[in-house]
Amino acid sequence: MERVDSVVGCCLTARRNPPIISLAYRAGPRGDDSMANLFRITPFMHVPDLDEALLFFVERLGFACPFRTVNYAYIKREAAVFRLLQNVGDDGAPPGNRRFCYYIDVEDLDALHAELKPKLVGLNDGDVHGPVDQIYGQRELMIVAPDGNLLVFGQDIAVKRD
Repeated sequence: MERVDSVVGCCLTARRNPPIISLAYRAGPRGDDSMANLFRITPFMHVPDLDEALLFFVERLGFACPFRTVNYAYIKREAAVFRLLQNVGDDGAPPGNRRFCYYIDVEDLDALHAELKPKLVGLNDGDVHGPVDQIYGQRELMIVAPDGNLLVFGQDIAVKRD
């Protein structure tokens, strides 16, 4: 039986037939000589304007863009990786609520917030919330990207239970 060390996340691309679901994890030893093959999730984030999305992720959030084409970009910051895909019209957008939430686990949320805070000035009111301690044992910083997608940076914290 394989031990899962960390689930990195998942992505559902709706309005595709069939829907695309991406999932990856980093696994520990299997107890035999085989090696784990899956190691990371790289969710697709559908954006209406790739240039605007890249400006936001690179200039404000500190991501790097090692690869880009006309309507696609691969961005990363440490272990957090996204594939930005520019849509024309509704192509690829999920039905109904056209936003996704991406949760990024961090070691030190306050250090990340201190780094990002001056770069987040000028975003719309309500687009940045936190850091705040949640009752479920996470300290979180929530940022709404210009396309409406929600990025939540979270850190495990000790929670006093009754």
